[in-house]
Amino acid sequence: MNLAFFSRFSKHRKVNSVFQILSQMRRHPVFRWARFDVYTPTLHPKKLILLLGQVHTVWKGKIGNRERRKIVNCQARLCSYYAYLEQFHQVRQFGGEGIYDGLESRFYDQVSFALYQEMEEKLGFHRPVLLDQITAVAKKILKELGEEWHKVLLDQRDLSRIQRLSAAVSGQTLFNFLSEGRVRVYPIEGEGAYQHVLQGISQLGARISKLENTSEFRMVRQRGGKSKSVKESEVILQYNALVKEFNQVIGSDLRERATMEILRKKAEEDSLVVFTMGVGHRKNYLRLVDEYLRGSGVAFVFVTAPELRVSWWIVIVVPMVILGGLMFLGWWL
Repeated sequence: MNLAFFSRFSKHRKVNSVFQILSQMRRHPVFRWARFDVYTPTLHPKKLILLLGQVHTVWKGKIGNRERRKIVNCQARLCSYYAYLEQFHQVRQFGGEGIYDGLESRFYDQVSFALYQEMEEKLGFHRPVLLDQITAVAKKILKELGEEWHKVLLDQRDLSRIQRLSAAVSGQTLFNFLSEGRVRVYPIEGEGAYQHVLQGISQLGARISKLENTSEFRMVRQRGGKSKSVKESEVILQYNALVKEFNQVIGSDLRERATMEILRKKAEEDSLVVFTMGVGHRKNYLRLVDEYLRGSGVAFVFVTAPELRVSWWIVIVVPMVILGGLMFLGWWL
């Protein structure tokens, strides 16, 4: 049971270390307009698992300018979150998405650091960067690199350059550069579960791509989705079934379960555990926390950066204004 709501009325809230951390974060300008989804199985939590939601770069796919700006601004915001957590809570190790047991990689990314050094000379900033300036500095650096990444991504001619730039458009890697390599990243995903999901995605993606390249599928697409033969109808049915299965694999909670198991053990060692994961996983994590943390003294918080929050003003008000305008035009005409 989530006691987050009832904890607001607890007389011990002001002296509880976990609630003090959350209160300080909410008041600090770095976290202004961020969303906090809080779970606590007790009114007196002793430890905290903090998840920072993100959107990240990709190696393939069509990304528009709006999505590019969203990724860049989100990663810049994360850079300031890491800086805050290091400065005020001495957190120097973070769980990283896509980092799993058995993966051999060094977080001290020489390639990305070289790109950042070029940006340092070009933009004229100097390390160390103060906390109140880090978001602006990070945005300038990642904006430049993000535009380069976007160009080569759309071109799709140089995979190695796409990968290099993609890795550099990262708030976590950039913060490590700005902090002179003090940060450590540890695995938060079980290798078996992670590889199982990746394998499923790869196999289904290949089958979907194969169908998209058939003459039947191309003809249906040219007609705007209308099939004129049994063969074309069969291809579309197969395609829709594969897309549905693909979305189910993407949305499965295998990765989240593996991560929660690792984080639960990590919380036995540390009082504050911080990791980063795609914001699309929020629903699964918030559904699983009670199963994994029930009866413990560990609270769980999912932080969503303002760049990733849904603007209800746009979702609700704008359609109403458009509808009102159409009704007015209908009445006027």
